[in-house]
Amino acid sequence: MGQNTPPSDVTFDILVSLAQEVWVLTDRQLVTEKLLAESGIDLADAIDRYRPDDAFQAMLDARREEFMQHVFGAALED
Repeated sequence: MGQNTPPSDVTFDILVSLAQEVWVLTDRQLVTEKLLAESGIDLADAIDRYRPDDAFQAMLDARREEFMQHVFGAALED
C-alpha cells in the first residue's frame, strides 16, 4: 500500500484477505469431512459433539491468542 492509501481501503483489503483465507479453510474442511464420510467416518458429527479436556482447551486458547496477536498485532497492544 502506498503512503496515500486511505485507512478504510487498507481495512477493506485486510478484510477481503481474511475472508479469502477463511473460505480456503472452510472449503478444505468441507472436503475433508466429505472424503471421510465417504470412507464411513462421520467427522462432522464428532466435531459438533467434541468437548476438549482442560489441557487441550488451554492449548486452543493459547493458539487463539497467538493468532490474534499475529493478525491484529499492534492494534491489540495497550
